[in-house]
Amino acid sequence: ARFRPGELAHIDTAARTVTLTDGAVLGYDYLVLATGVAAAYYGIPGAAEHTLALYTRRDAIALRDHIMARLQRLDIEGHGTTVNFTVVGGGATGVELAGALAELRDAVSATFPEVDKADVHVRLIEMAPTLLAPFHPSLQSYAYEQLRRRGVEVLLTTKISEIGEDRVLLADGAELPSDVTVWAAG
Repeated sequence: ARFRPGELAHIDTAARTVTLTDGAVLGYDYLVLATGVAAAYYGIPGAAEHTLALYTRRDAIALRDHIMARLQRLDIEGHGTTVNFTVVGGGATGVELAGALAELRDAVSATFPEVDKADVHVRLIEMAPTLLAPFHPSLQSYAYEQLRRRGVEVLLTTKISEIGEDRVLLADGAELPSDVTVWAAG
C-alpha cells in the first residue's frame, strides 16, 4: 500500500491513473480515496463553537488534553465537585468514546487520587430511538446494555436544541451540565 496526500485533479479509470493538482500522475491497481470528513452540526446553535470533534488526530489530541485538564482540575478541587462528559451521537464513534470515558472513570483514582469516580459522569445523547442504527438489533441492544452497565447515562430519542460552553439544552427544555461535550454525530 502507498499513501500519497494531495489534491485530486483527475481520475482516468481506463488508464488506471490519477492526476494530482501538483502534476503528479500515479498509477494504481486498486484505488482508495480518503476524502476526509467534517462534522455536521444540523443547525444546532452553539454546537460548532462549544463541542470538540473527533475526526482527526489533532482532534483526538485536543480532546485528550481537554479531558485530562478537567480531571486535573477535579483532582485539585476535591470531592463534592463533579465533571460531566457528554457525547453527542450514538453511532460507532460515539458509543466507543462513551465506553472509553466510562473505563477512564473506573481507573481515574490511579492517576488522580483525589477524584472519586462517583464524581465523574458520562452521558451519551442520541436523537434516534437506538444506538448503532445501521447494525443488527442484537448488537444495538448489546451496546446499550454494556454502556448502561458501565454507568453511562444513555439518552435515546433525545433532541438537542442548543449547546453552551458548560451545558446542553434539550428540546424538552431540560438543561444538562456538561464540562466537556464531544460531537460524534453525523
